[in-house]
Amino acid sequence: MKTVFHKHSLLHSFAAACLLAFAFLYSTSIDAQRCGVNGITFTQQAGFGNNSQIIIGGYGQNDGAINFNCYSDSSVYGRSRIFNRPVGMLPPAGSPVPTWSSRIFQDLPAGILRIQTSGVNNACYDSVNWNRGLTMHTSGSVGIGTNPVSNFMLAVNGGIACKNDVFITLTGITWPDYVFTPTYRLKPLSQLEQEIDSLGHLPEMPSAQTVETEGMSVTTITTTVVKKVEELTLYTIDQQKQLDALAKDNAELKKQTEQLIKRNEELNALIERLLKEKE
Repeated sequence: MKTVFHKHSLLHSFAAACLLAFAFLYSTSIDAQRCGVNGITFTQQAGFGNNSQIIIGGYGQNDGAINFNCYSDSSVYGRSRIFNRPVGMLPPAGSPVPTWSSRIFQDLPAGILRIQTSGVNNACYDSVNWNRGLTMHTSGSVGIGTNPVSNFMLAVNGGIACKNDVFITLTGITWPDYVFTPTYRLKPLSQLEQEIDSLGHLPEMPSAQTVETEGMSVTTITTTVVKKVEELTLYTIDQQKQLDALAKDNAELKKQTEQLIKRNEELNALIERLLKEKE
């Protein structure tokens, strides 16, 4: 009787363990997410804690995406999401472990990798106010405080402070050294004066209104300013040549004047002597 009772106890224990395992597998199911390995699929989710999920296959996808998730969100496009908590575990009540803390998203439609926190402004991304701290597009373009801007690799919404030098390599820009070539002709200053009176600013330079409304290209404004400085240098050199010529003429006139004065003095002295001899 003791041996039979022992076998029945083992049989009951095995059956109870199977029921518990079966109940556990079904208790983790929330929706129809799947994990497929070589054609073998499990129409359940795996996890520990309420709403905890390890999903292979993604939300509505069958491309092998992997989500480490703690909630259901039909708007998820990321290939992977890793939250700042033990995967599949919820912190106990009163625990200092932050809920919805740091996490990484890759938004496939937008092609953007996001590193963000929730509920606070931070260096990378604020998901409450949707303010961009730092955004990097898959094309390599970067936005700081703003979205990346088309045709530009870096967009910054704010000032830039640089401790050392900023070096720019120009492509497709003609540096205005051609101003110093023998064939370059400066405008007469009278013509330049008329254009300034008409435009209200230097020719080829943007107006104040244009800069305020449209901004300006640093490359364009730099090359234009260099061109104007070189033209001003040529005007200054030309004026200096004219001043040197005038100074030379004045020196010659002064010399001639001094000679005339000397001859006049000699002539006056001769006249006085002749008058005395006549007396």
